[in-house]
Amino acid sequence: MGAGKSKEESDCSDSNSEEDSDSESSSLAVENGDMPDGCCGRLKFFCCCSPPEKSKARRGSLQPKVFFVENSGKDVHEYFNFDESDILGEGGFAKVCRATAKNSGVAFALKIIVKQRVPHQERLQREIQTMFALDHPNIIKVYQSFEDVKQIYLIMECCEGGELFDAILDQGRMSESDAAIIMQQIFRALVYLHENGVCHRDLKPENFLFLKKAPVKDNTLKIIDFGIAATFEAGRHTITAMTSKVGTPYYVAPEVITRFPRYNEKVDCWSAGVIMYILLSGIFPFKEQKTKDTLTRVMAGKFGFPPEVFQGVSKAAKDLIRKLLQKSAEQRLSAKEAMKDPWIVNTAQHATAPLSGAVMENLRKYSAEHRLKKAALHILARQQNDEVFALLKKQFSELDENGDGVITFSELKQGMKRAGLSNGFSNQELQELAKAVDADGSGEIDYTEFLAAAMERKCLVQESSLWAAFRVFDKNDDGRISMKELEDVLYSREAHTALSKEQVQKILADVDTNGDGFIDFNEFVAMVRS
Repeated sequence: MGAGKSKEESDCSDSNSEEDSDSESSSLAVENGDMPDGCCGRLKFFCCCSPPEKSKARRGSLQPKVFFVENSGKDVHEYFNFDESDILGEGGFAKVCRATAKNSGVAFALKIIVKQRVPHQERLQREIQTMFALDHPNIIKVYQSFEDVKQIYLIMECCEGGELFDAILDQGRMSESDAAIIMQQIFRALVYLHENGVCHRDLKPENFLFLKKAPVKDNTLKIIDFGIAATFEAGRHTITAMTSKVGTPYYVAPEVITRFPRYNEKVDCWSAGVIMYILLSGIFPFKEQKTKDTLTRVMAGKFGFPPEVFQGVSKAAKDLIRKLLQKSAEQRLSAKEAMKDPWIVNTAQHATAPLSGAVMENLRKYSAEHRLKKAALHILARQQNDEVFALLKKQFSELDENGDGVITFSELKQGMKRAGLSNGFSNQELQELAKAVDADGSGEIDYTEFLAAAMERKCLVQESSLWAAFRVFDKNDDGRISMKELEDVLYSREAHTALSKEQVQKILADVDTNGDGFIDFNEFVAMVRS
């Protein structure tokens, strides 16, 4: 990239700052002098905020966060092979290496965090839960965690396609069609985050990974770094209480630098505008040799489109960049507005995978399953690599018309109509089906909820995933699920719901084929695959 210096650019943030209230007086890491090389030490994949709150769950719903596989006290080496020298990435607190599941050979990314180097242990635990709570095809997946006295290990989605940063370095600049596909995926992720009250605050090409080595049109982009994210009250139009100077100088919005007025989630849209500018030109819109001069240019908000690098770039593309790089946050486009911009709508590749009769039949079958099987399928869907669900992912995007990362009843109904499947369902039947698929009771169908209900059971062949799901229920790791363990997982304190003892007993009796009063692994697998 013509404007690049080092892949490991300096962040604007103070790596030891508190972020819970966002009222600390953190400062830019470098106020004068040249931009230093080196890592800021932030933990990738973590969010310095409480888990995003969804709308109040209905009675009888399942809460996905209880399905996170935590293996405290268990030895990660018993389940995964890895070489700590096979490093995919490294920071001040942690490193990421490649790992493979012993019982399946499936590849994962393993994040190893040295606890002694982490200043806020309790926040770290919340951050892990937050990452698991985020459920979107363009956000990295966290599958399970292990912990010993010295370290925390996170088993994560393995993205083999490399950083967006490297793709820009390799190509110099991208075609408008590729840039539009990338920006559409970035905006989809931002709409989801902002709708769920999460502001990223450090968007840059280094914080995006491609899922696989493939052309952009066949690939999926993932946000991987939530190290300085913050929460806000989703749905409010007033400026939120974010004031910290955080981010990376080349990508940071003017209001983050001045901290007056207090800024809102539109700082992410500014950063997205900078990324779009770089994708189409290979240079930064705001770049000087010294950090203070770069920040002065950012605060002025003045940039141009040099003809030597923007020759051939359409007026529509430049218009969208201007709308995103508005100095005034009030005049700047939101992520939702950017999704509807003519350049995105007309240039980006659109999903061409309408609902099929087979998917609707799977949804119908899922709606009739008992709570244990629904919970197990949800866990298993979460554990699968996105490549397994390539077609379902396209169908989800086809249904998610406004790109907010969830499917409403209206969107499901319209999708069925477009696919010519409406005649098989009455309006009431469709409402009941949507309600049954909506496992967490939010009133909308999330990405993993859709996958769990729509997937073919033949996808469930990876024993590592089946064991991971089984261990969610088998809390004491004795190889069988007891009545008490079943009750613990199927009871949601957040939703204030519980199955009756008789209901749990019936579920256990249905699955416990040998009649010993427990569900062993083979019985669990038979239930899932039935």
